[in-house]
Amino acid sequence: MKAYFFYSIYLFFLENYIVDTLVHIKKRKKNEEPVPIDYSEEGDMEVLPMILDSIAEVSSIKINLPNDLTRADNKMMVKETMKEVLALY
Repeated sequence: MKAYFFYSIYLFFLENYIVDTLVHIKKRKKNEEPVPIDYSEEGDMEVLPMILDSIAEVSSIKINLPNDLTRADNKMMVKETMKEVLALY
């Protein structure tokens, strides 16, 4: 009984992890849902919180990110880096 209790607590916490992700999305108006798009298309880079369970895959490729992702020029720098990485692989 105790093992089951601890296991259910572990699953509860695992399902509630929030991961901040930098996503390339279609330009949107106020209160529209974000729609992910390809890096070759025109769009915005935004940091969006996601539940850990909604992430299907994690890449093994590592890129260095700027410390401040609130500035638009830093976000565009990451977008250009992602374009280069995707062109290589």
